[in-house]
Amino acid sequence: MNFQQILFSVLSVILTTIATWAVARITAWLDGKIKDKKALGFLTDAIQVVQTVVKEVYQTYVQGLKDKNAFDIAAQKVALDTAIKRAKSFMSKECQEYIVKNYGDLTEWLTLQIEAFLYDLKKKPKEDDKSEIINL
Repeated sequence: MNFQQILFSVLSVILTTIATWAVARITAWLDGKIKDKKALGFLTDAIQVVQTVVKEVYQTYVQGLKDKNAFDIAAQKVALDTAIKRAKSFMSKECQEYIVKNYGDLTEWLTLQIEAFLYDLKKKPKEDDKSEIINL
């Protein structure tokens, strides 16, 4: 064997090792990105379901009771329970499983998201309340 053959043999072993390592790193990076996109998809879908259900329950249940001045603590509990049931019925099984695996109890997670969305709705500045709007 001459020097050139030995050099090519050593280089081919080194390049094969580097290529294998690079493919493993790229695959791991891609897997992480795919999981993140999948997680983002699940969470985006779940939040959209929560927001839609909250609006629906408000429109069909809460608003009527508020107009009659009959929206009390018991009615609030019924509205929350209804929103949770409706949200569960619209969420995919995979989405529900993802939330349970990553956040724990689905009902508690939905309750938190519903309450947070309601808070955001209540804190949104009204058109006639100019004092909360800052002009830049």
